[in-house]
Amino acid sequence: MLQVVRQEDGFDLPRLDQEDGTSYGWFDRWQVGTTPDGKLLTDFADWEARDLYDMIQKDYKARQIENVLTLPVMSAEYTITPVKGDSGESEWLNNYWNTDPLQGGCRTSLSQIIGLCTSAFFYKRSYFEKVWTKGVGDFAGKIVYNDVAFRPQTTCRIMREPRTGRYAGFEQEAYYLGPEISQPKHWPIQIPPNRAFVYTHGTRRDPLNGVSDMEVAFWAWKTKQKILLLWFQFLQSVALPRITVKAQDVETARGVAREISRMKGSGVLPVAVPNGPQSVGIDLLDASGKGAEQFKEVIAWLDGCATQSILAGFLDLTSQAASGKGSYALSNDASDFFLQSLEAKTRELEDQIRLSLFAPLIYHNFGPNAAVPKLQFEPLNDIDKETAVKLLEAGMAAPPGGPVPVSFIAGLAEQVSEYLGLDGAQMKEDFTKSLEAAAEAARQQAANVPGGQDVAGVAGAVQAAQEAVVRRQLADKARGPVNNAPNGKPIRRAPQPKKRANAPQSA
Repeated sequence: MLQVVRQEDGFDLPRLDQEDGTSYGWFDRWQVGTTPDGKLLTDFADWEARDLYDMIQKDYKARQIENVLTLPVMSAEYTITPVKGDSGESEWLNNYWNTDPLQGGCRTSLSQIIGLCTSAFFYKRSYFEKVWTKGVGDFAGKIVYNDVAFRPQTTCRIMREPRTGRYAGFEQEAYYLGPEISQPKHWPIQIPPNRAFVYTHGTRRDPLNGVSDMEVAFWAWKTKQKILLLWFQFLQSVALPRITVKAQDVETARGVAREISRMKGSGVLPVAVPNGPQSVGIDLLDASGKGAEQFKEVIAWLDGCATQSILAGFLDLTSQAASGKGSYALSNDASDFFLQSLEAKTRELEDQIRLSLFAPLIYHNFGPNAAVPKLQFEPLNDIDKETAVKLLEAGMAAPPGGPVPVSFIAGLAEQVSEYLGLDGAQMKEDFTKSLEAAAEAARQQAANVPGGQDVAGVAGAVQAAQEAVVRRQLADKARGPVNNAPNGKPIRRAPQPKKRANAPQSA
C-alpha cells in the first residue's frame, strides 16, 4: 500500500515553488537593459539583427547560406498528430489550422508561421503577437487566434525576470509614420507572455539568448569587407596607366612628366630639347594583375569558413570545380549529413510550437487536462525515406495477420504516401481496411482446415522465403556462374559468349 511522504514524518522534502538560481551567465549582463518601469530585463539583440539583415541583403554567400538553411524546412510536409489521451483535440486543431480566415481560421497560416520561425536560424529569435478572439462558424463558443502576427526582429527585445531569467514576453519599439496614428499608452510596447510567442533557435547551446547559425558567416563578411577594400584599391592603382619618362637629366624628365600629367585625355605633347637632339623615352609601367590572386584566395577561404560552419561545405564545390580543384565525390555524404542537422532544427521547432502555440489554444478550449497534439515534420533526408519504403515492402510481404501489426504497416503507408504527394490519411485508411480484410479471409480459411492457423502462417513465411530465393537466383544468374576457390570463397566468373555453329575452330 502506497503512503504519502510527509515532512512531519522526518523526511527532508525539497521546498515547493522555490527557485534560487539564475539563467544569466557572466557574459550576459553586459548586453542587458531594463524596461521603463525597471521591473524586467531586456537585451539588445535588435542591433545585432540589424547587422545580420544588412549582411543578408548584400552578401552573395550569406544569401546562399540563408536559402540552404531555410528552404528545406519550409518545403517539408508536416502533420498534426494526436498523443495519448486524445479525445478529439487533434482533429479540432487540424480543422482550425486548415480553415480559411474568412471562415474563422487564423489570418497567418501555420505554414507561414513555420517559414517566419526559420528566420530565427540567423536572427536567433522570431517574435509573434498572439491576437485572441471569439470563434465563429465551426469554432463558435471557443477562444481562438484571430492572428499570430509577426513582429520584426530589428524592433523587438525579449523580456525576462531579473533574478531567474524566466521568460516574460517581449517589448517592441514600433515605428509610426505620422501623428494620425494613435500612440500606445506605454512605450516601448510590451507584449505579455500569454499573448506572445517567441521562437528561440539553438536552445541546446544557449537557452537564454539563442544561437545564430550565421555568426561565423557574419565575422567572415565583416572581414571580407576589409579585404575587398584593399583589393579594389589595388585594382584602381593597376587600372590607371603609369608612365615612365627617361631622359639624360632629371630636370628634363620632370618637365616632360609635368606636361604629360596636365593632359586629361589624348593629346600631343611637344618636347623641347635646348641642348640639341637628345632621346627622351616615354613608356608605360606594366603592373597589371600582379598580386590579385592573393586577394581571391583570402576571400575564397572566408567563404569556406562561412559554409563549413553550418556543415554546408558542399556549397563551395561549384566554385572549386571551376578552377580545377575540389571534387563532387563527397557531395552526397556531405549533403545528407547537413540534412540530418536540419532535422535536429525541426525537432526544436516542433517542440516550441507545440508548447507555446498549440498548448494555450488547446487548454483554453478543452481544459488543463487536455492532450496537446504534436507537430511532426517529414524526414528531410532521403535515406530515411528509403528506409521507410523498404520497411513497407517487407511488411506487405508478411502473411496477413502475421507478426507485423496492421497499424504499423498502415502508418508506414501513410508516411510513404506523403513522400509521393498522395493523401496520407486516405492511404492509411485504405491500407487498414485492405489488410484487415486479408487477415479475416486468412482466418476463415484457416478455420476450415485442421491446424490451419499454423499452416497459414507458415505458408505465408514459406512463400516470402521462396520469393526471396527466386530473386537471389535471378540476380546470381545475371551476374554469371560461380566457381569455388581453394579457400572456400566463391569466385564470380563472367558469362562467356556463345560460339557460333559455323565459327572457325582454332588449332
